[in-house]
Amino acid sequence: MRHLLDTESAYSLLWGTARPEALLRRAAELGYRTIAFTDHASLCALPGLVQAAKHVDIRLVFGASFCLEKEEALERVVVLIEDAEGYANLCQAISVWHTSGHARDVA
Repeated sequence: MRHLLDTESAYSLLWGTARPEALLRRAAELGYRTIAFTDHASLCALPGLVQAAKHVDIRLVFGASFCLEKEEALERVVVLIEDAEGYANLCQAISVWHTSGHARDVA
C-alpha cells in the first residue's frame, strides 16, 4: 500500500505547480491509497479536493507546511489535521503565520 504524505499543489505559490485535482488523479493512477495535501501555509485546495476525491479511491489527509528561519537556514515543518479540532487549530496557526510577519521573512 502506497501513501504520499507531503504534497504541495499550485496553491503553494512558488512551491508547487500542479493543480490539486491533477495531483490527486495522478496519485490514483500510480496506486497511492492515501495522499496528504500540505500546501504552504494554506488550506485553499481543500474544497476542490473534497469534490475531486469523490471520483477516486484515495483517502485524503489535509495539513499545511511552514518554513521557519533558523540559524541562517530554512527549516520546513509539516502539520497534518486529524479532526475538526485540528482543522480549527491549523486555521488559527495559518492566520497567525500570515499576520505575524513570518510569511514575509521566507517568501
